[in-house]
Amino acid sequence: MMNVNFTGVAKIAKIENAFDDSHYLTFKYWEKGEKKRIYINDYKRRTLGYIENGNVIISDRQGNIQADIDYALDSFAKTYAE
Repeated sequence: MMNVNFTGVAKIAKIENAFDDSHYLTFKYWEKGEKKRIYINDYKRRTLGYIENGNVIISDRQGNIQADIDYALDSFAKTYAE
């Protein structure tokens, strides 16, 4: 569970010492009606998961993506957690 105060777009490294776009994940705020989410996308804009109501929902677990998302989420939470 993650409580964040975030309403924009952030590019967060998914590995230490990231050096190009493929080593970052993008967190993007989205809202429609009562739904509010922060989507997690890779460098090709593919949705890997999202944060909704403080819960992290992962939609793609191919390869080592879980470790990448965990690393980026940790960095994201340190910056935007309430």
